Amino acid sequence: MLRFSSDNIHDLQEEFNLRATEISLHIVESICHALDNNIEQITIGEFESEDIYNLGMELHCSSEDYLDALKTNLPKCIDAEEYEICAKARDWINKLDN
Repeated sequence: MLRFSSDNIHDLQEEFNLRATEISLHIVESICHALDNNIEQITIGEFESEDIYNLGMELHCSSEDYLDALKTNLPKCIDAEEYEICAKARDWINKLDN
């Protein structure tokens, strides 16, 4: 699970942008693992803020969103030249699309 260390929601968005490739790789790997093991939901990451709003949240992905999440995050995996992850993701995309 990824941990996000921003102090507020605005910094969290910037952290997402800076860590986009890492996040996409983690999402694709986690979804492929979940599909291999019949897991219905994955936790992608968590964020806790100690600012005045005292925010805390977890980011999840449910099985009904796995296909869209794989398709959305595959381009970053290709850009990162993580070909084994890409191949596994493409296999699952093909299975889920049929």
